[in-house]
This record gives sequence, C-alpha cells and structure tokens, in this order.
Amino acid sequence: MLSQPTTLDLGEINVVLAEHLERRASPRFPYRVVQKLAPIRSGIQGPFRDVNCSDLSAGGISFYMDYPPDFDTFVIILANGNAPIRMLGKVVGHQHPKGMALFLVRCQFMRRLGSSEPAPC
Repeated sequence: MLSQPTTLDLGEINVVLAEHLERRASPRFPYRVVQKLAPIRSGIQGPFRDVNCSDLSAGGISFYMDYPPDFDTFVIILANGNAPIRMLGKVVGHQHPKGMALFLVRCQFMRRLGSSEPAPC
C-alpha cells in the first residue's frame, strides 16, 4: 500500500516547475497523488489513465505502473486545483523495487503544454 504523506498543491507545483534547475540539482518532493497520464506510442497519443505518483521535481516526475513502460513519451496532467498543468515528458528509466509488485518509472519533463495545445506526436 502506498503511503499518503503531505503533497504539493497546485501553486506549489507551479513554483517547482518555475524553479527549473540542472537535472541532478532539482530537489525532489514527495508527490503521492493520482494523476492522469496518456502515453504516446508511434506518434499517437493514447487515452489518459490514472497513475500513482511517487515524487516531483522541477525537472521531472516518477510514478508507479503494473508493468514496464512500453512508451517513451507521454502527456501528464498535474491537477490539484482549478487550473491543471499539462506537461510533455519522456521516460528516462524504470526499476522494479525489491518487494514491490509495481515498477517505478522515472521521467524527465520536456516542456509545459498550453491548455488547448495538442501533444506533439
């Protein structure tokens, strides 16, 4: 079972994304919430589905899946308030933590998408 520590609200998400630093220098914050993710496969965006997030930084996000990711890029909606944030991201790795049935997928944000902007497939 995933724990439910304090999470970031939408304003804090904007601050984290605005403070984009070098990849290794970006502090990670626990982000144990469910968000919507749409994988992009062969240039086609699939339907959105729920993912359980693990942490968030200015440069990326990690989340859990039941299987290793079969996609390289995706759109994720970071929503915890009135104005959801759509981000284009790419998978940089995954691991199968010992003792867990899930895969932890590590991702890097490529850029923020406008509210009506289609994902570049």
